[in-house]
Amino acid sequence: QEVQDFARGLAPEVPWVDARAEVYVNLDNTCNAWFDGTLNFLRESDACRNTGRQADVIFHEWGHGFHDASLLAGAYDFSLGEGAADTLAMLKNRDSRIAPGFFFQGTDALRDTLNTRRYPDDYTPDQTYIHQNGLILGGSMWDVKEALQRTMGEDEAYATLARIFVRMLKGGPTLETAYAEALLADDVDGDLSNGTPNQCALVEGFGLHGLGPQGGQDVAPLHAVPESLTAEVLPLRVELPDPAPTCLELVAHSATLHWRVDDGPWQQIPMVLDGQEVRASLPVDDLAPGTLVSYWSELETSLGHTVSDPTGGPIRPHTLHVGGLLPIWCQDFEADDGDFRHSLVGGEDVDGADDWAWGTPIGLSGDPAGAASGSKAWGNDLGGGRFDGAYQNEKHNRLASPKLPTFHYDGVLLRYQRWLTVEDGFYDHATILADGVEVWSNHASGADVGDEHHLDDRWEPHTVPLRGQADDGEVKLAWELRTDQGFQAGGWTLDDVCLHAPDTPDNRLGMNDFTARRDADSTTVRLSWTMPHHDPVDEVVVVRKRGAWPTGPTDGDQVFRTTRITLEAPATAVDEEASGVDLYYAAYARDGRTWLSWTREGFNAASVDPRPPGEDPEGCGCATGSSSRSGLLALMLGLPLWHRRRRRPPARSAIGLTGSPP
Repeated sequence: QEVQDFARGLAPEVPWVDARAEVYVNLDNTCNAWFDGTLNFLRESDACRNTGRQADVIFHEWGHGFHDASLLAGAYDFSLGEGAADTLAMLKNRDSRIAPGFFFQGTDALRDTLNTRRYPDDYTPDQTYIHQNGLILGGSMWDVKEALQRTMGEDEAYATLARIFVRMLKGGPTLETAYAEALLADDVDGDLSNGTPNQCALVEGFGLHGLGPQGGQDVAPLHAVPESLTAEVLPLRVELPDPAPTCLELVAHSATLHWRVDDGPWQQIPMVLDGQEVRASLPVDDLAPGTLVSYWSELETSLGHTVSDPTGGPIRPHTLHVGGLLPIWCQDFEADDGDFRHSLVGGEDVDGADDWAWGTPIGLSGDPAGAASGSKAWGNDLGGGRFDGAYQNEKHNRLASPKLPTFHYDGVLLRYQRWLTVEDGFYDHATILADGVEVWSNHASGADVGDEHHLDDRWEPHTVPLRGQADDGEVKLAWELRTDQGFQAGGWTLDDVCLHAPDTPDNRLGMNDFTARRDADSTTVRLSWTMPHHDPVDEVVVVRKRGAWPTGPTDGDQVFRTTRITLEAPATAVDEEASGVDLYYAAYARDGRTWLSWTREGFNAASVDPRPPGEDPEGCGCATGSSSRSGLLALMLGLPLWHRRRRRPPARSAIGLTGSPP
C-alpha cells in the first residue's frame, strides 16, 4: 500500500496505481522474488530473509508492474526495467541501497544505485545479466539526483527526479535511449534546441555511466555527402554539433580524413579544425574521372571521446564518384512499387520468409522510422502487424528491378539511398547484383572477429559502379540477403534508386534511336533521330558512306548539318541522292570542342540496303571495305535495328567502331 500511494502521487494517470495486485507469498523457494503480472515472494532460508517481508523487494517487484503500465510507446526493455524498479525503490526510501540486510550474513545491500557501472563497458546483452545491466540506469538516476541537489534542496531534487523518471518510462526507453527519453520528459516547451530546465544535471548524471553526450552518446558528426567529387564540392566539411551547449563545450581537438580509391589502401589527410567544424580537400585533380572514392572521418573530441562519420568508419564508409554525373533513370517508389519483384531464393518457406515489402518503414529492429523521401520505400520486413522488422535466420531472399534502360551510356553506376543493418559479412551476406553479377557486398571480417556488423543509423547515399554490366543498353538490378543462424537485424531498406553515367563527352553527345528508311522505288532516304539530352551541344551532322560505317563526322558525305539544337527534340533529314545500295549513315554531335567518338548501329547509326556478304560490288562505284570490315558486316546482317529506346541494342563487341575525328 505504501508504494502504491507513493506512485499515485507521482503518476495518478497510470492504471496500476489503483489496481489491486495479485500477490503470492511464502512460495517454496528462497532468495528471490518476481513479477509476471502477479507479485511472487519466497520463504526465508538460512541465507536470505523472507522476500515478502522486505520493503525494497516489494517496492522493486511492484515497480515492474508500474513500468509496464506506464508504457505509451516503445517496448518493455528488461535491463532498463530492472534499473527502473530499483529507481522506484530508491525514490520511495531516499536511499541508494536496495534491500540492505537481504542476506542474514552482513549488512550489504542486494544492489546499490550509488555505483560506477558504465555503458557499454559493463553492459552484457544477455537476459542473465539484466539486474547488473539495470545498475547502469539506477546509477544514472542517483547521480542525476546528486547533481540536482547541488542547485536545489534535497526534497526538490527527489521530486524533480521523480517527475522526470515517471514521464521517461512512458516512452518505452532502452538503456541506450534512456537519456534521450529523460530529456524529453524534462522538456517544457517542445523545443529541445533551447535545452531543458535540468539538462545539465541529466548530462552529468547519465554521463558518469556512459550515457548521453558526456558519455559519448548523441555526439554524432554531421556531413552531407555530395553527389559526386568535383572541385566545386571541396572542401568536404564535417560538423560536430554540441547536443548540450549550455552544459558542455564540445569541439574537435583533432580530426583525420581516411580515404581510398576503389579498393586500394586507405590513406590519411589531417583535417583543418575550425570550432565545431572540420574540413579537408581530396586531391581531385589527381584522381581519374570515373573512379570511386570511399572516405570516413575520425574526430577526437574535447570530452575525450573518439567519434567517426559515418559510425562504423571503414565498415561502411561514404562513397563518391570522381567527376560530374548525368542522370539516366530514377525511381522514388511514391506512386507505385516501381515494378520491382521479390522472391525467396533459399530457406524454408515459412510465414514471412520472403520478407521484402513496399511501404512505410516504422523503425523496428534497426530499420528507419520513415522513407528517405516521401513516405514509401522497399525493405526487408518493414514491421507492423505480427512482424517485428527483423529478417529471419537461414533465409536467402531477393528484390529485383525490371530491366532498366541505360541507352548509350558507358560506365553506368547505381546511386540510391541505403539503410542497411546486417551482421558481419562473415556470417550474413547483403549483396547487390547487376545482371546476375555481384557488384557490392557488406563488410566481412574473419572467423576470429565476426562482430564488425554493418549498422546504418541514418539514410546513406550509396554509389556503386556497375562494372560494365549496364553498358549494353539495359540492366537488371537485385538486392539480396542471405542469413545464417543467430544474429538478426533489420536488413535492407532502400529508396530513391537512380542510375547515372559519368559526365564524359561521349555520354553527353550520344544518341540512341537513329533510323534510315528508303522510300519505295526511290533514291530518297529518310533519316530520323532524337537530339542529345545534355548540354552543351553546338553542332550535329549526319554523314553517309558507301560500303562501311563512318568512323567520324568527316568520314563520308555530309547529308545534314545544323547548329540550331533543341535538346531531346526529334529530328529528321532527307537524303535525296541515295542511289545504289550499301549505304551507311551516322549522326555525330559536337560540344564546341569534341565530337562524339563512336559509331554504333541502333544508337547513332543505321544502314540502307547493305550488300549481302560475298557479293561482288563491281559497278557500284563505292569503296570496298577491308576483309576485317567485311566480316563485321556479316555479323550485322542478322541484327535488328533498335528503333525504340527500350529495346536491347546489339552487342557493342559485334558492331562497334571507334575513330578519332579530325
